[in-house]
Amino acid sequence: MLMNILMKKIWLILALFLVIYIAFVYGQNSGIGIFINIKDTTPPKINITKFGPTSASNITLNGSYQEETNIANITVVINSTYSVRALINNVSKKWNATINLTEGWNKFYVLAYDAAGNLGNVTSSSQGASILSDTTKPVIDLTAPENMSSVANNSLITFKISDLALTNAFYTINSGTTKSFNSIYEIKVGTSEWLNGANFVIVNATDVTSNVAAKNYTFFYTNSYAVVLNSSLKVSIAELNLTNSTLINFKNSTTLQSVIDNFGADVTVAEYNKTLQLFNVTANISNAVSSMQALIQDIISANASSQDNDSKISTINAKLDEISRIKNTTISSVDVNLFNRNLTIETDNTTTSNVTNALIAAIGGLSSADKNSFEQASEILQDKTTIINKVQVLTQTFLSGRTENVTLFEKNVTINETQSGQFYINEFIDKNITGNNDLKASTDVTNRISQPLTIVTDDPVVSWTFSDSSSVVVSYSIDRSISSNNLGQSQTVITTVPSAVAGSSSSSGTSGGSSGGVAGGGGGGGGISNPVKIDFSISKANLKVLLRQGETKSETLIIKNTGDTIFDLSSILNDLGQFKISPEENEIVTRLKPGEEKEFKFVFKASESEKPDIYPKKIIFRGPSLQKEVPAVIEVDSAQPLFDVDVEVLPGSKKIFPGEEVLLEVNLFNVRGFGRVDVNVEYSIKDLKGALVATEHETIAVETQAKFTRSMLVPSDLKPGNYVALVKVVYGDSTGVSSDLFEVTAKSIRLYPLQIQDYRTIIIGGGIILVIVILFFASVRLGYFRKKAPQTKVEQISQLKGEEKAQKLQKELQAMENAVKGGFISEESYQKDKKRIEEKLKSLK
Repeated sequence: MLMNILMKKIWLILALFLVIYIAFVYGQNSGIGIFINIKDTTPPKINITKFGPTSASNITLNGSYQEETNIANITVVINSTYSVRALINNVSKKWNATINLTEGWNKFYVLAYDAAGNLGNVTSSSQGASILSDTTKPVIDLTAPENMSSVANNSLITFKISDLALTNAFYTINSGTTKSFNSIYEIKVGTSEWLNGANFVIVNATDVTSNVAAKNYTFFYTNSYAVVLNSSLKVSIAELNLTNSTLINFKNSTTLQSVIDNFGADVTVAEYNKTLQLFNVTANISNAVSSMQALIQDIISANASSQDNDSKISTINAKLDEISRIKNTTISSVDVNLFNRNLTIETDNTTTSNVTNALIAAIGGLSSADKNSFEQASEILQDKTTIINKVQVLTQTFLSGRTENVTLFEKNVTINETQSGQFYINEFIDKNITGNNDLKASTDVTNRISQPLTIVTDDPVVSWTFSDSSSVVVSYSIDRSISSNNLGQSQTVITTVPSAVAGSSSSSGTSGGSSGGVAGGGGGGGGISNPVKIDFSISKANLKVLLRQGETKSETLIIKNTGDTIFDLSSILNDLGQFKISPEENEIVTRLKPGEEKEFKFVFKASESEKPDIYPKKIIFRGPSLQKEVPAVIEVDSAQPLFDVDVEVLPGSKKIFPGEEVLLEVNLFNVRGFGRVDVNVEYSIKDLKGALVATEHETIAVETQAKFTRSMLVPSDLKPGNYVALVKVVYGDSTGVSSDLFEVTAKSIRLYPLQIQDYRTIIIGGGIILVIVILFFASVRLGYFRKKAPQTKVEQISQLKGEEKAQKLQKELQAMENAVKGGFISEESYQKDKKRIEEKLKSLK
């Protein structure tokens, strides 16, 4: 019986070996490499099914994903406050998650890990899928004149109607015909519905989730001059006050933040201010205030003139109409419907023939040689160029309350050498990106920068001209909304300037290597250009700021351009929050030449009431095509701590895998210097957003100083990245804190191709393996490697726990041996902990 079982196993092994052998031989003869496995480094791609506005408080999100293997985990984080684990179908590659909504815009992130630990994520705003939860009725406010007022012929009654998603507003006069407001929420008095005496006005408004509001007003109609004057002044002054109030709000960062909180996308105050500047919002409102003040003064002057009342009424109504026009053309806000960071993309550097043909046609009179030289030079110039697209879809809200959609494009152009002479940045905008094929440059494309654009053709192709530059930014907008699926279809083409000069240079060559727009077509001067290198270094890998309550400290970072081209570097500092007092700006743009260094000096302060704790932050440095982050940890101690603490992650734990332990060396100091007391010590792990990952605590008796090591288990599902190990010691009202950074990395399998050229090697190696396998199975069968199994469930559990604990202790002992060899802990501390661990190991045997 035993021999039969053994022979079956041997034949199975021989069959398996034969299959492997055939595969190797086939692979060698066919030239196909045989690999054990392929490491998966591609993150999953996540799609969110768009969810419209709703009045429900609980909904189910769903979407799909693309992944080569299986998804291990999909988590949905809602409003940065709570997360939900999604249900996954690995067959249909679908996911869904039920979430709770709060009133207003609900923004969420979808995070997905595959089996290899690769992270894919997408934001709701990047796919236009933030959810509006709206159960609130629209707000209807009468601006001027007040309810129960007297009005006259041509008087204006103005309203402000607001809602997160208003769809319609309409009114009736004396229960007559229902009329919708046009783009201006105002009613001009004097039409046939108005009667002498009391008139009843009902205003209704509805939003996208069918919330309806209605308000009733009463006005007394007469046609006396005194009423005309009084009503006009009331309306004019009310509009002036509203405009001036809007201007004040746009200069207040707190007010701006409250406006941003209602957006359906993630936008910072700095980003919002940049957009306001592009649209000249503050300047336009300021000009509107000045113009309205002048018009009100004109109304007062008209009243004081010697004209008859009919002439005065005509003048006053004209001034009132002008105030209405100003209000209707002045933007009060720019609401960001979509701020798509995933659409910050590098474009393909391809010279588009319809662009070059349009430029050639616009110049006219070029010979065939000139045309060929222009096309060749433009192709070489395009190959030297990197173009980054940034896109925002916006809603402009005017003072009148009406809205218009607009899409803002920003093009960051970097050429790997300074261009001598002129060159063009041409923007070809496919008509199909709007979905209705009626886009025209002359009516729909608006420039948003100081450098003027030229409309080459109405197809449309628009162009900017630059000289002697290697890094430029151009911006333009299309006055309509473009879907997120079509936003990436615009093309940017860099060309030289088409002219007869280009043809001449191509035949005679160019002097000085002609790096500019015209020269690229020259014989011998073109060749294959090296790709542009954009990179920078940061003097510190991380920043650690130690502050006591009420204390101020400064820190410095040095950034160096290590690339070979000039570029603009954005320093994003808004995460430093309340601790940063200098610089005041949350985003600083600095232009760096190759090899140039820039010193950034930061001044930090902890307020006297700041809670003692560790505050993980980060500083972002963003170049045209890459971004680097500097983790910044701010430690706040009590103003006069009674205990101090110092913690260091041991070298062997500086980089670990999920599910492993991080080893800490802890030093406690009794600042008073006397008296043995019990202190509470808390050990924590936090991510760089301050979220708590793991925590433990204990009470320790300290007289003057205590030095020891502790281990903390990192969760097995923790995503890769930098984390903070935190130790907090609390005694009475005094708190001391200390921290150190460590990195959690994704587990990966190192794979090597098998390349065997000699068949004899295959046969001999296979024979050796076969003998070893046979001997192994025979030994197992005869019981040579058999370990006595536990007899009961209790014994089994006890054995597993003992083995697990022994492995943990051995690992801790090895880490301390490495630490003492490296001089990170003292010999005394090592011997003390070694004795403790060996005693525990002995008890487990």
